[in-house]
Amino acid sequence: MSSFRGRTLLVVLSTIFAGLVIAGGMSFALQAKSASDRANQELEDEIEDLRTVSAAGHDDGSPFESVSDLLYSAMTADVPSASESFAAMIDDEIVYIPAGERSIDITHPDLVAQMHELKSPARTVTADVGFGAELVRMAIVPVTVPGDDAQGYFIIVYDLGLFYEEVVQGAWIYAGVSLFSVIVVGVLGAGVMARMLRPVHEINEVAERADANDLGARVEVSGSGDEIDRLGASFNSMLDRVQDGIEEQRRFLSDAGHELKTPLTIIRGNLEVCDEEDPADVAETRTLVLDEVDRMSRIVQDLSLLAAAGHADFIRIGPESVASIVSEVAAKASNLGPQSFTVATSIDTEMVIDRQRIQQALLQLCRNAVVHTPPETNVVISAAAVAQPETHPEAGAAVVFRVADDGPGIPYDEQPHIFDRFRRGSGSGGTEGSGLGLAIVSAIARAHGGWVDLESAPGRGSAFTLVIPRTPWRKDRLPWHTS
Repeated sequence: MSSFRGRTLLVVLSTIFAGLVIAGGMSFALQAKSASDRANQELEDEIEDLRTVSAAGHDDGSPFESVSDLLYSAMTADVPSASESFAAMIDDEIVYIPAGERSIDITHPDLVAQMHELKSPARTVTADVGFGAELVRMAIVPVTVPGDDAQGYFIIVYDLGLFYEEVVQGAWIYAGVSLFSVIVVGVLGAGVMARMLRPVHEINEVAERADANDLGARVEVSGSGDEIDRLGASFNSMLDRVQDGIEEQRRFLSDAGHELKTPLTIIRGNLEVCDEEDPADVAETRTLVLDEVDRMSRIVQDLSLLAAAGHADFIRIGPESVASIVSEVAAKASNLGPQSFTVATSIDTEMVIDRQRIQQALLQLCRNAVVHTPPETNVVISAAAVAQPETHPEAGAAVVFRVADDGPGIPYDEQPHIFDRFRRGSGSGGTEGSGLGLAIVSAIARAHGGWVDLESAPGRGSAFTLVIPRTPWRKDRLPWHTS
């Protein structure tokens, strides 16, 4: 049985069989001991009856005068059962045996020979004796009477084989019933396991069919909530994530290829038309090519940063002061452009975050404000602690970083795609950029288990908000998701 179902069923049946064997063995041993104890008790009862007869004497109360009289009285005072037999021996000769048929032939030569071998005038001898196909337990009791020189023996033979046969017969019946039970359990168990493991078989089939070009197949989930059902649901969820990841990778490569194609086309076109004999044209072409190379370098650098956002070591968290982060961002942002940058933080607390990544995200938002707002615009950087953000109540206690400007705002039709890669707003005024800045901001927020939100209206400015939970970031939120 090479299949999991076969191996599991074999283990279950082996365990059941072993349990039945152990239980049957213990039962057999207990019954055998019971039969042995019963035989001992029967022998003790007969020996006690002999003592009673010896002590009572004749019917008139007179004592026995000879061993023969005592043994005769003992033989006639008790009637042996069908499983036992008596004999009286005087001076090595059997003189009395009970009348009637018995299961044991007490006069059998082999049995008589062992009587002579085992008897002792000094003590009662008890032994298990086998002869032919029989097994008996024999007690040989020495008997003497004062004034009589004869040595007598009262012999009791108990048929052990009769009771052991009953035990063995019961054991065979038990073995047959046990074997039948194991077969029934095996047949029923195979059917039950086949039904229980059907979802696992479906998972295997789906996994074998799935490839990068077709990840649409899913396992049918019954909704019972048991372990197999949860396994199927988890497998479907994993396929969803893999499919999303592959589609995201394809979009990523497509966007990157499309974005890098433009500067390459520009470089090739200018090099093709460049007049090598004209120094001015060569210098102008050189400047243009270097500018496009710089732009390509920025795109590649930003793409590498976004790719790194999917790694576990993208952020390195530690206790940091929120107020110092905001003040440092404002100081650095003042050199980005003519806009006025002010700080409006209301807290001075510590939280566990990656200081450099949070500053990088805030500076990117400030850079966007410089690019997309007039020089006289005022940009406000702030941070606030909230018990539960209105936009993301599931975050619980959080710190909200905010970069707000009073510029022209963002058109409503552009806002749903503002965090997509290679998206440039219509208000960029022809400025060059990779179009990856806000995607990087979103990736940094997601890496901390948080979110980035936009509030904007045309003519009334824009506000970008980073919601970062106070608890350590949640690894179940993939940082490369941009929705």
